[in-house]
Amino acid sequence: MQPQGGLDLTSSGILTFTQADLIAKRVFYSFRLRPYSPMSDSFLFNVSTPHLTDGPFKCQVHHSSRRRPAGVTLRPLWVTEGSYEYITTTSLSIRINENIKSSTQLSYNVTSPPSHGIIGISADTKRLNLLGLPHSSLDYFTSEDLETGKLFYHHDGTESPKDRIPFVAWSLPSNFIFEGQLDINIKGINNHPPRRVPAASLSVQMVLGGSRRLTRQMLEFTDDDWDSDPSLLKYSSVMMGPGRGASGGGGGASFIGNLYDRTVSLSRPVFSWTQGDIDGGKLVFTHEGPESQGFLSFWVSDSKFTVNGKRK
Repeated sequence: MQPQGGLDLTSSGILTFTQADLIAKRVFYSFRLRPYSPMSDSFLFNVSTPHLTDGPFKCQVHHSSRRRPAGVTLRPLWVTEGSYEYITTTSLSIRINENIKSSTQLSYNVTSPPSHGIIGISADTKRLNLLGLPHSSLDYFTSEDLETGKLFYHHDGTESPKDRIPFVAWSLPSNFIFEGQLDINIKGINNHPPRRVPAASLSVQMVLGGSRRLTRQMLEFTDDDWDSDPSLLKYSSVMMGPGRGASGGGGGASFIGNLYDRTVSLSRPVFSWTQGDIDGGKLVFTHEGPESQGFLSFWVSDSKFTVNGKRK
């Protein structure tokens, strides 16, 4: 890995310096190569006296550069959750000047590994799944890897909408160094069924013949897919005997009541609703049967997975 820079004292690299050196402004930080972008670096140091050593302390170095490469391509890479995509010059390419295509001679150091996937190189772009994945992510690649289509990013399948590959690109012959970041956008897939929120009581109490507004504290399901909208989860009641509604304790044809959308009609029961209807306070449950307690059976669907539930 090519170091970005280091501390110098009278034009030579140093590992130690004194307070007197600092006061005399003899200590300076210099880049090993010419920066063509804002750069950041850091170093750790201890402070020592004849009787005491304190540290480590960290010094952050930030550099602003007006130089820019002749051309930079940094387009976000789109990857399906749990899958992979190849990183090519379509997403990442740097041209140092108008006459030299730096993509043929650049090296890339990955300064921090991706948080939700790995970077790897595959010799066979058509059989990546059969070759197996490396146990750790690459920390170095070249412009040749980009041009030949060997470099890939593989998402780990977690519920993560974004990832990133921060890098430093450099070339010794061209006296060039550039700091950048390739953003990765994850296309979510529906792989989690709806689940009940544990805090929801799944029960409601009311007086005989009365009504009670349904709230999320009583009935709430959610979806663990990061790109899902729980308010769109759809509930549907289950047919019980000759009628619909909540069944009494004895089951069969008896029922204890029905749900109504108070914003539409309090005389026509509803047999399908959404989590958004519950959260918006639209639904009321009205006791209508001879039984004093019972259950409302229902299904919850996210359009792919359907689970059943029962509310007392």
